[in-house]
Order: sequence, then C-alpha cells, then structure tokens
Amino acid sequence: MILLLVIVAFFLKPYVVEFLSNLDLEGLENQNQLQANEEINPDEIEVEEIEVETLEDENTPNSCAISDARYKRAWKDLSNNKTLSLQLTVEGGKRCQAQKNRDKFLPKEWQSDGDYWQQVYVSLIDFDSPKMKSVLSQFKQLKEDKNLDYPEFAEAIITFIQNIPYVLVLTKPASEAVADGQFYIDYIQKEKRPYIENIKFGLHSPIEFLHTKQGDCDTRTVLAYSILSYFGYDVAIVNNPEHSMIGINIPSQGTYLKYQGKKYFIWETTSVGWVLGSVSPDYNNNLFICVPSLNDI
Repeated sequence: MILLLVIVAFFLKPYVVEFLSNLDLEGLENQNQLQANEEINPDEIEVEEIEVETLEDENTPNSCAISDARYKRAWKDLSNNKTLSLQLTVEGGKRCQAQKNRDKFLPKEWQSDGDYWQQVYVSLIDFDSPKMKSVLSQFKQLKEDKNLDYPEFAEAIITFIQNIPYVLVLTKPASEAVADGQFYIDYIQKEKRPYIENIKFGLHSPIEFLHTKQGDCDTRTVLAYSILSYFGYDVAIVNNPEHSMIGINIPSQGTYLKYQGKKYFIWETTSVGWVLGSVSPDYNNNLFICVPSLNDI
C-alpha cells in the first residue's frame, strides 16, 4: 500500500508544483495590477492637503531665511473718520514661498498686454490667497469690533492699503530704469523717492506686500482684489497702459467702467484721501478690465 502511494505521488508531483506555481504567480500579478491602477488613476484617490511649516537652514542651497513680520498699523477711514487698527503677523516662510512662486511663473501665449498681466495677477492671487488666513481673520475681527457695514468694510480695506506709503517696484536696476522716461528720472533722481530694484514683473504678491509693506499701483490692487474677493465683494482690477486701480460693484458716484452689465466704480489705492469713483485725469483714459470678478474668470 505504501509503495502504491509513493508511486502515485511520484507521477503527480510535477502537476502539483505547476499548480502551486501558477497560483502564486496569479496572486502576484493581481497585486501588481492593483498597484499600477493606483498610480495610473490618482484622481480616484482623495488626498487631504496639509500645510506644513518648515524652518530652512540659511546655509542650505536655495533656502530662504526670512523672519516673520509683526507690526501694528493704525489709520482713519474716509466716511466717518474712525480710527482703525490691525495687529498683523506675516510669516517669513510664506513670504519666501510667495516670492518663489512669482519668480518661477511664466505667462503663456498671451494675446495682449491685458492678457499678459491678467495671467500674472491671477497666478499671484491664486497662490497667496489660501496662505493669508491669519491676516484675513484680523480683518474679519476688525469688521466685527467696529460694527462696519458692507460699504464701510470695503472702505476700511482700501484705506488700510492707501495708508501704506508708496514704494516704486522696478524690474531692473534704477540706473537702467531712468532711461524709460521722465517719470523715472523725476522719481528716482530728482525727488529721490523710495524704490526697490530687480523684482520680477515689477510687483510684489499680496503676501510679499503685507510682509515688506513695499508696493506700487498693481501690487496694491492685487492685494485689494484678494482681500475684497475673500469677503464676497464683486471686484475687478482696472488698468490702463500706465496705471492699475481697483473697481468695485457697489452703488456710488463718479468714474466707473461697465462690464457684463455691471458698473465697477474705480478706487485709487496708491495714496490717502481718494474716495470711491474719484480718478486722476492722468489715468482716466484707455481704462479696461484686466482681471474681472472671480465669478467671471
């Protein structure tokens, strides 16, 4: 009997081994196929985005060691002469990220100057806005503490920006910029007003501006657009070939630009005292909507 079992096992061994081998291979093939599908179809995997703060060693290549900016700003609004103030903290790490984002951005296949600048502005707004939560929470607290209504809160945001001193942002060295026209000669050489040099696109992003408090016209309108849009205002960036201003769709008087059937009243942000709808004659020509409302992009 034992001899018979040995003989049967001897003849069946190749078939058993082959069966077990095929079974293992099929299991491995199925496992590998599942892993491949996960890699090929990442849209099927939900990922929770987590913001991680890192401290970079200033000796590390490509690092950006920038300290946090902590400051208080106090100013008065225009309508009620109320004194308003904010205590702000802008993280140096976030400024570094914003700067790197601006430096690496390249507009694509633009059809006009307006299209070019729309791409630049939107890239800065989209990147910086999610990183401005601490600043936006301070504005929200200001609104609640001062019991500001819809127009008053818009004015508080604009007058905050107006009260930050103007600093010209240059794409090149100042020694080269003076060749671009009389404005630069007067501003840099004769009046010796403040400027910064060699900044890509000639503007700071919202976080860079809040950190450095250095910005000219479009730096300011990009920040104004970011904050006002967050709080639900219907706003647009309004440009002409030489200047940038903010437009806001609320009832007012004065200069406005009509777009998609809505009136966007112009608001100057470069210096104090400008009320909604009041525009310098120097910049009242050839106005166009550069960045429309978020709902229209």
